[in-house]
Amino acid sequence: MNYPAYIGVSESDVQQDFAEKNPGLGYRYSAKDVVSRDHERDCQAFQKILGSYGHVEDINLRMKHAMTDLAFNMSRKVWEESVVGTGNKEVKFMFAIGGINSVNPFSESA
Repeated sequence: MNYPAYIGVSESDVQQDFAEKNPGLGYRYSAKDVVSRDHERDCQAFQKILGSYGHVEDINLRMKHAMTDLAFNMSRKVWEESVVGTGNKEVKFMFAIGGINSVNPFSESA
């Protein structure tokens, strides 16, 4: 699991004009910008998932926890469906948490 770059951008590091001033280096926005955008779009499923992590104050950490759990559960489901009927009891599911990407290739409105 690798995380999008906005997970590592604090609110104080957000730069709306970063892409124009730094061509090819992506955009500089935070998880708060993504959550605000999706709230405006009325993405109820997304808000419901993030709501499960309401006890986590830092929005970037809340997003990271939600993405980790979603990725783990999706991966586990695919894994379980793929090994059913193989008869191989030696196979193991492994899930690794990676780093945070350094570039946001898409704007927060994408």
